[in-house]
This record gives sequence, C-alpha cells and structure tokens, in this order.
Amino acid sequence: MVDRAHAWQTAGQYFTWYPQGRSGDALQIFYRCLGDPTSPAIVLLHGWPTSSYDFRLLAYDLSTDHYVCLLDFPGHGFSDKPLKGYAYTLRDDARLVDFFVQQIVRLQRFALLTHDRGDSVGLALLADFPAYRQQTSPLTHHLLTNGNIYLPLASLTDFQQALRDPQTSQTTAAAVTADWLATTFLGHLCFTPPVPPDDPEIAALTDILAYGSGLAVLPTTIKYLDERAQAEVGWLESLHESCIPTTLIWGIHDIICPIRVPNYVWATYLRSRAASSAYWVLPSANHYPQHDQPAALAHLVRLSLSEQIPTAPMNLTSDPSAPVLVERGGLPHHGSAP
Repeated sequence: MVDRAHAWQTAGQYFTWYPQGRSGDALQIFYRCLGDPTSPAIVLLHGWPTSSYDFRLLAYDLSTDHYVCLLDFPGHGFSDKPLKGYAYTLRDDARLVDFFVQQIVRLQRFALLTHDRGDSVGLALLADFPAYRQQTSPLTHHLLTNGNIYLPLASLTDFQQALRDPQTSQTTAAAVTADWLATTFLGHLCFTPPVPPDDPEIAALTDILAYGSGLAVLPTTIKYLDERAQAEVGWLESLHESCIPTTLIWGIHDIICPIRVPNYVWATYLRSRAASSAYWVLPSANHYPQHDQPAALAHLVRLSLSEQIPTAPMNLTSDPSAPVLVERGGLPHHGSAP
C-alpha cells in the first residue's frame, strides 16, 4: 500500500516562486487543489513545523462541494528548504499566498482557513495587502484556528524555547529526529486523543518532517515567532478593521496555544468590530482540530460560509463533543437563524 505522505505528494504539483530579495534565485513550491474548480473556493494555510498534509482529512471532506487549494510554505513539507540566504518570513509568505491565489490557481473569490503559523501569514496578508480586508475583497470569509496569534498569552514548550534561543537552537535542532518530532511533540502533545507511535499518521508525519532539509531549517523557520511578536498588535488591529466576516475556531485541549489566546483576541479585536464574527470552541480537539475533529470543523466551515450561524451562544448538537458557539459579534449575517 502506498504510504500517505507519498500519496499526498504525488497527487500535487509545483510552481516556481521568487522570494523577496532573492532575484535570480527561485524556489519550488508544492501545492494541491482538490474538487471542482467551478465550486466555491477555499484556501487552507498550514502551520509550523508541518505542511499542507495537516489538512488531508478536512480537504477531502470539503472537496465534495468546494474547490480546495493548499500549498507548503518554504521550509515546510514538500517545498524547497534552502539552508542559507533565506529568512523564512511571514511577510514573504503573505506575498507567496497572494501570488498563489492570483497567478497560480487564479481564484476570483475564495474563503481562507488558517492554522498555527498560517494564522500569522493570513494576518500579514490582511495588513500588507489592504485589498484583502476591504468590502470589495476577493476574500469571502476568514477562518482562524489554533495558533499563537497573541504571544504574551502563549505557552511555548521547552523544545520551542530552546529552538528559538540563538544560544541553543543549533544544538537542539541537531538532537531532534523526525520520529521524535512526529511521535512526541505532535502525536502525544498536540493531538487528542494522542496518536500512538505505530499509527500510519505518525509514519506520514515523520516522512514529511524529514523530507529535504526539514530538520536542519528548524532554527530558522521558528524565527517567525520573533517576527510575530514584533508585528502582532498591528496585525490584530488590521483584523479588527477588516470588513471580511471572520470566524475563530479553537480546539479547547490545546496547551501550547491555550484557550486564553482566542479569548483575548475575541474580546479585544473581534467582538466589537463592525464586520460580522463568530467564536466557536471544539470540546474534543487539541492543537490540530483538523485532525481531531475534521468532520465537525468541516461542518463549521460550511455553516460559516452559508451565513446561517445562530446569533446566541449554543451547542451545535446534544453530542458532548459537538462545537459550541461562544459568541457572535459585529453585524448579523443576512438570513441568520434566530
């Protein structure tokens, strides 16, 4: 049987990308599109240190009635991972996303769902490309899932702290194996319930993390947190000013990006803004809701894009694992349920 990582890669394609400040140097960027190109489009942006494969189950589900487009950012997944001369910035990845949707997959209208580091790329896109937050934007809906979008309230692991520290980053990266990263950091800490080491998902994650120079670039790719810390207030203010309907969805078992992060962002930047917004929690999900509760997340995506979100806090169903609507903000959607 073909392994999951290989199957994901062989079903995708590559395009050439010239990053900011690297005239003459090009990167090969992996991407996939699933579903009917005439269906409503949605773009999914992955986090650190993983890849578009994170969305495998969600993408297959949504592709039955959406055109789903994904890519691997430089330094991640099956895209190029230059060891020297490349800064791996969030702002450059925001440029990459703009290029991807405008020039590669040529989307006239699309929703955006982001996760982890991808949240920051999406926020940088709003800040650096004002057209994406205006009423005439090609962006129809902005969905954010678990990510440290306000670092003062984050709870980074010792591993992340050591990797982020210039004094210990190289030795930490040298000691890390793809198997440990997949099994312990991701499988045990970030998924609920934990994924056992012999699960095919762990094998796929291990293969993808080890692909190319994936482990060697970890000290550089994690520097996005420093960029995030410097820019996050301005980026969140751009989110507040955005005219695009926004939905915040959080797996409640996350201890790296704990629930206090979305609570703060919701209360400070989303609840009081003019554009419509909603805040959901997933009671049985951890840092990767797209893995832990993919069907529930897909349901929330469809509900959000249909503009049929209830106006008052509620449990989506009587199932104790069902999503919970915490609050609505901004102007109500047309056709909202009472």
